[in-house]
Amino acid sequence: MIALVSFFRSQAIFCIALVLALGSMFVVPPSRAYVDYIDFRTLALLFCQMTVISGMVRLGLADRISAWLRRRFSTVRRVGAALVFLSFFSSMLITNDVALMSFVPLTLAIFSREKQRGRELVTILVLQTIAANIGSMFTPLGNPQNLYLFSRSGMSALRFLTVTGKYTLLAGLLLAAALLTVKDGKLSLPPEAERPHPLDRRKAIVCAALLVLCVLSVLRLVPVPVLLAVVLTAFLWMDRKAFRGVNYMLLCTFLVFFILAGNIKNLPGFQQLIRQSIDGREVAVSVLVSQVISNVPAAMLLSAFTSRLEDLIVGVNLGGLGTIIASMASLITWQYYTKTPRPAKGRYLGVFTGWNLGFLAVLLLEEHFL
Repeated sequence: MIALVSFFRSQAIFCIALVLALGSMFVVPPSRAYVDYIDFRTLALLFCQMTVISGMVRLGLADRISAWLRRRFSTVRRVGAALVFLSFFSSMLITNDVALMSFVPLTLAIFSREKQRGRELVTILVLQTIAANIGSMFTPLGNPQNLYLFSRSGMSALRFLTVTGKYTLLAGLLLAAALLTVKDGKLSLPPEAERPHPLDRRKAIVCAALLVLCVLSVLRLVPVPVLLAVVLTAFLWMDRKAFRGVNYMLLCTFLVFFILAGNIKNLPGFQQLIRQSIDGREVAVSVLVSQVISNVPAAMLLSAFTSRLEDLIVGVNLGGLGTIIASMASLITWQYYTKTPRPAKGRYLGVFTGWNLGFLAVLLLEEHFL
């Protein structure tokens, strides 16, 4: 029973979606049409991308970046800026989740001295989370909802970058301004850990080549079955443990939402109601829905009821700002922080909500006027 409660707490979105999907099966009985609900291309792309990134993480690249930061910077604000913008730019290729899993532990390690575990740390962690969530907006590879909506829309990569670029640029400027609020001072770095293991250049080259192949497949220049076959073969030969780093629950969540959205779409009265509610208000509705169920499920559900996918891309990405569950990636930082000695949970939530709502308000104003 305890295990079930723990699983529900950690996978609440999946569990709720599963219950709703099972309930919808009583209204729309299972049939061969269910197969058509599932976007196998998106699932395969997500699996390949997560496998390749898992392989790259296992090479110890984060440890090398940590060592470089320790050598290069010596003040709170400079280190904070480096960590925030590492999350911002890396999320464009390795996704917001992986960027935070890679660099939030690094932030906590660098600010490990008790006297530095205060307001500055909280602000940097919050800005780091915002950076990953909004930086990942820029590219189709940046997060799961982008990969799904880009694949579904059929738009060109250039068009996608044009749609998301202005928001990413403004967010970068806002992050730079926000970092000025971090109280500066000499950073007393903890002793550096053991030197990173020598980089396996052969594996690094293979991972880099596979990441390029993922990009080409997202751009529809390489067939997804070819990508899947190459990634499976490469990691079965090179590093089978990389498969453990794949977020299989995310894939299952996508699968459940495909079924749920497909069944809802086959309910004519309900479908018409949702279409009327969202029509012409895609950005606002997707931002609001994301605050409650997070932006990945919001993208999957709402995409079944609108053809204005460009507006939906903007809405679900901006919708990742706001509540701490608006983007599930935000919970990664929260989980890491709450495991530190004497975490100031109330302060963190207050700072998180304040900065997120501020960024969201400014970016929505840009969306309204531009």
